[in-house]
Amino acid sequence: MNDNFTIESYIKILKTACNLRQFITFSQVESADMPSVLWRHDIDVSLRAAEYLANLDREYKARSNFFVNIHSDTYNARSSSGRKSIVAISKLGHRIDVHLDSRYYGGFETSTKLEDCLYNETEVFLNEFGLAVDTFSFHNPSSGDLVHTEAKYAGLFNCYSEQLFGSVPYISDSNGYWRFRSISEFVSSEGGPILQILTHPECWSDIPLAPRERISRALILDVRDHIKNYDDALRSAARENRSVLNPDRLISYPEMIRETIKASFPGVFGR
Repeated sequence: MNDNFTIESYIKILKTACNLRQFITFSQVESADMPSVLWRHDIDVSLRAAEYLANLDREYKARSNFFVNIHSDTYNARSSSGRKSIVAISKLGHRIDVHLDSRYYGGFETSTKLEDCLYNETEVFLNEFGLAVDTFSFHNPSSGDLVHTEAKYAGLFNCYSEQLFGSVPYISDSNGYWRFRSISEFVSSEGGPILQILTHPECWSDIPLAPRERISRALILDVRDHIKNYDDALRSAARENRSVLNPDRLISYPEMIRETIKASFPGVFGR
């Protein structure tokens, strides 16, 4: 099995996991009595990429845990398009839960502050998305986050609890490469009744790329969608779409973005 971060490799890993293990949620950990896997996606960069993996997971009969950051710098979960993606992932049978960004709140010096913030975010998920959450994971956890090791806070399961990390083998693709060991070996291993596998949807692409280029590609594809929405809105309203570029010209979106930057900053890039 190839450990590169192509969609083809992802499908092979997913199929192997489906053949060997039952997919569970974090609320099922204590009752799991057979080889199981916590298949967890932390959405750091792109809801579009997350929705794509959610459809793959559904196709191969995997039930996954998607963690959404409502304060993300790169996607807007509370926009109409963001809400649409989150609800779509949920309707595919996956869990939606809280990806908590302590930096937004200035850190969690006490468990009381942590719980207050979790209660607030729980209300957002319920009121704005119609979803009841039961688990949270820290976004880019700091040493200050990781002192909070109880199994639950504010009634939500803690992905970084001492109880969980003390008994469940864990692997992560953080920063675009597998940390701790090879995913091929890990997903095929028979040790332990439960495994936890953390992926980030934006780390996977249809062609082999270095980690930074995979993230850049995910962001460019999201920008492509925003540009298309702008063009479609003007077209549907029969308004003139003024541009130094032809919005109907069949060029790649990376090329369109590059040419747009050149046109916007001629002193830097030239014309």
